[in-house]
Amino acid sequence: MKKITILVLFLGLGATALFADNIKKAESYLKQGSYKYLLQDYTGAVRDLSKAIEIDPKHAGAYACRGNTKFLLKNYTGVIQDCSKAIALDPKYADAYACRGNAKFLLQDYAGVIQDCNKAIKLDPKHADAYAWRGNAKSVLHDYTGAIQDYSKAIALDKAIALDPEYAWAYAWRGIAKSGLLDYTGAIQDYSKAIELDPKHAGAYAWRGNAKFLLQDYTGVVQDCSKAIELDPKHAGAYAWRGNAKFLLQDYTGAIHDYNKAIELDPNHALAYACRGNAKFLLQDYTGVIQDCNKAIELDPKYARAYTWRGIARSESQDYAGAIQDYCKAIELDPKHALIYAWRGNTKFLLQDYTGVIQDCSKAIELDPKYADAYAWRGNAKFLLHNYTGVIQDCSKAIELDPKHADAYAWRGNAKSGLHDYTGAIQDYSEAVALNPEHAWAYAGRGLAKEMIKDKWGALADLSKAGELVFSGAYEAIQKRD
Repeated sequence: MKKITILVLFLGLGATALFADNIKKAESYLKQGSYKYLLQDYTGAVRDLSKAIEIDPKHAGAYACRGNTKFLLKNYTGVIQDCSKAIALDPKYADAYACRGNAKFLLQDYAGVIQDCNKAIKLDPKHADAYAWRGNAKSVLHDYTGAIQDYSKAIALDKAIALDPEYAWAYAWRGIAKSGLLDYTGAIQDYSKAIELDPKHAGAYAWRGNAKFLLQDYTGVVQDCSKAIELDPKHAGAYAWRGNAKFLLQDYTGAIHDYNKAIELDPNHALAYACRGNAKFLLQDYTGVIQDCNKAIELDPKYARAYTWRGIARSESQDYAGAIQDYCKAIELDPKHALIYAWRGNTKFLLQDYTGVIQDCSKAIELDPKYADAYAWRGNAKFLLHNYTGVIQDCSKAIELDPKHADAYAWRGNAKSGLHDYTGAIQDYSEAVALNPEHAWAYAGRGLAKEMIKDKWGALADLSKAGELVFSGAYEAIQKRD
């Protein structure tokens, strides 16, 4: 519709106060500008339009057309100046308001976009572009419902959008708004429509991949983001999102490679730094985690996840005080994220603050009643406070939520041993080692429980196994029983 609009403006000149020869000169420059515009010689088009304006400085259409052309040259301030002049000359010029609003969007004046597009729509209720551009602004302002309404209105008004590759973005942006409302299936439908209209729309592939990520279709993410990268090798977001999918497919090296590329393309990509740090954590590169999260926080001081991941890395590096500081900052920024409370509780355990563990894990459970680790960690803290019944309750809940939670079985076994239910303890320890054959202290606990029921050889075998797995004190326990 942009090309249609500019042609109408060029060919519908109307009368001016100039003499006939000046009218002809102005018409000639306007037509030349029109042809150059269509040939994508935007600099030449601006030059000719400027000549037309010099001859007829009161021609609103010439200003609007020059503004529209400057938009394609990314001179957004120039667009606003020219469209404002067009509006001053013709206050009912709907296209000029809409074009000025679109330029304001690129200058991040979203309130200004909405004001200008409102005016364009009031003057021309069938102005599809004005609805679409207003939708863009509403989406950035997180008014996703309003954005979807505007995009849908634009598509309904202009049936050409359904067939025109130039307007694939209308579907793509509506997809972004739907994602904002957590309607990932609807978003994927819109992205797919955008791709149908324009198979070379890299952004639509990348965004569809991101929506698939939220539906846990990680293979689909990799496929879509790979296509986006093929179409646009400089799409930093596509590398970052593909990295996220690879991370969850346990391809940590591949994830780091993608994050590296995202950072190379966009050195200010805070998410890529933080996520690369998270991948390094799984490779036990805790120094690398801290360095990457430091950079993410430098770029975005309000990035709660970066503080969280840095806190976890600090905890693994035995900087427990630093870890607690990071968790506290993350909670300040994101007070409703259960994981942060749980991990702060886990670190407090290492500082022997068992009451603090219980408080933090209880908060995590309040925020996420299905958080198995939080129940298990709270149970483990209760064990150190000799609340064995509480341990069993919490670990049983953790096992209900995650039947493969080896630690929960082992810790419940500890509590049962504390209550002298050695048979029950042995059953739990056995389940723990079945789930995790390298669970050293589950072997040790089972060995001690077997000792209590006079199964000396079974106890020696388990304690020996624990010793092989480097469980501190296992061989000492064996020696005492010899």
